[in-house]
Amino acid sequence: MDKKLYCGASKMKITPPLKLIPNLRGLMDKKLGGIVDDLYLRVIALSDGENTTLIISFDLDKAPNPKEYMDEISRHTQIPENNILYFGIHTHCAPITGTRPFERPNDMTKKPIEVQEATKEYEKFIMDVLMETVDDAIKKMEPAKMGYGTGTSYINVNRNQEYSFIDDNGKEQISCGLGYNKEAYVDPTLFVVKFENLNGKPIAFFINYAVHNVAMIWNNCIEDGKVAITSDIGGNVSRYMEEIYHDSTAVWSSGAAGDVNPIMMNELFYPDPVTGKVASTVLKEKETPQAILKVLASRHLADVLKVVKNINNMLEETEISTLVQWSKTPGRSLEGNENPEPYTVRLHLVRIGEVAFYGIGGELYSSLGKRVKEISPMKNTVIINHDASLMVNCGYIYDDDAFERNERYYGEFVGMGHSTMVPGYFRESLEEHTLQMFAQII
Repeated sequence: MDKKLYCGASKMKITPPLKLIPNLRGLMDKKLGGIVDDLYLRVIALSDGENTTLIISFDLDKAPNPKEYMDEISRHTQIPENNILYFGIHTHCAPITGTRPFERPNDMTKKPIEVQEATKEYEKFIMDVLMETVDDAIKKMEPAKMGYGTGTSYINVNRNQEYSFIDDNGKEQISCGLGYNKEAYVDPTLFVVKFENLNGKPIAFFINYAVHNVAMIWNNCIEDGKVAITSDIGGNVSRYMEEIYHDSTAVWSSGAAGDVNPIMMNELFYPDPVTGKVASTVLKEKETPQAILKVLASRHLADVLKVVKNINNMLEETEISTLVQWSKTPGRSLEGNENPEPYTVRLHLVRIGEVAFYGIGGELYSSLGKRVKEISPMKNTVIINHDASLMVNCGYIYDDDAFERNERYYGEFVGMGHSTMVPGYFRESLEEHTLQMFAQII
């Protein structure tokens, strides 16, 4: 007997109350000053009549306190934790949450007491909104149809650039750094899922694309020296979609974007015209980053709408199955421990009909995302970075080429000095787990 699809969705604001903003902190301990656009929590609830799954996204850099909050959601709704996709869209212009002892600039235990207290109050606010939004999405579930489509969006670029310079001995050297590497692989695929009721009214959209949500990074839009809060590209595309398709909820998610930035952003990297070494600048004008955001979000929106218009494979029947496995490979100690903990990555597979949502508990590099899609037995496999990423400390999930270049050249890839990952192991583990997991759910 075919299983029928049910869908409900809801969204609510999680913009911090104004009184808390002075004592909240962004990434890299940045102080926050004012709001460019609101932050939202979005939930899509799906059921096949037997199994219910939740897609939960936060307009934050990472989904807050995944272990505690997912436990509470599961207890409250009786939905198994494995059935909950729980991720942040990775905007770099929002308050951080959680204690984060493994992210040194963001370690909440080292911050002033007023920052810790404000963060706890904000987390309590988010938790209250989360439970209300989940309940509302489940309550709204109705018979539905699901369709999907793919397209391309060219607003992303590989960000790992090599810079040629002459050292003090007159010898040419190569260094690694952030930049614009149009020759390196990046996935331009845009994947969109549409959910509508049996009368054809849109209920929800799920949008997936590989790019860091950093168009507005370190912006100075409100107050000198402080970062203005914004949901950046992903959150603004969601908002535009919800304005076009009234009463719908549009969830945006990041694909395998560990080494991918937008083609325009408020922080610029380039070869110094005199030395050739990596140089950078952050734009200080208040209007410029907002103009960059509008251009990128609008272009991306146009690409999304093009895909939506061509979705004509709407189906009422579906089946939901889920699975979580943990990849454990050799790890290195950052503290000189002779017996370091394994490098651990949470892998989360949620199959909804013909679409596989593959949640990765970190920031997967492009080549690894490409490999997953190559070996997946399901054509419509969608990678979601940052799925419950604060549950374990895996950070950037590098490919072996990044380690090789990091060793061979000057400089350092972003985050590598704080990673416990050991090269030469993870790709094989990822392949093995991926094949095992798909074999169990299809």
